[in-house]
Amino acid sequence: MYARVTNIRFPPDMKAEVSRVVQGLAPILRWQRGFESLQVLTDPSTGGGIIVTMWETEADAETSEETPPISGR
Repeated sequence: MYARVTNIRFPPDMKAEVSRVVQGLAPILRWQRGFESLQVLTDPSTGGGIIVTMWETEADAETSEETPPISGR
């Protein structure tokens, strides 16, 4: 299993909006080959956090960065 970590920054008062947007990614990512899971870790007091996605193979993780999600598969 391979992880991809994405750093995020947001205004501290927008934690709820950020959470909704990131949770909306999960159904889209499920269409990607090799997608395993999505975790979001934030510190609302600083407006920072990370998004961790887990992938079956390194190739799947790399391809997910280059290919937009395809829905309806």
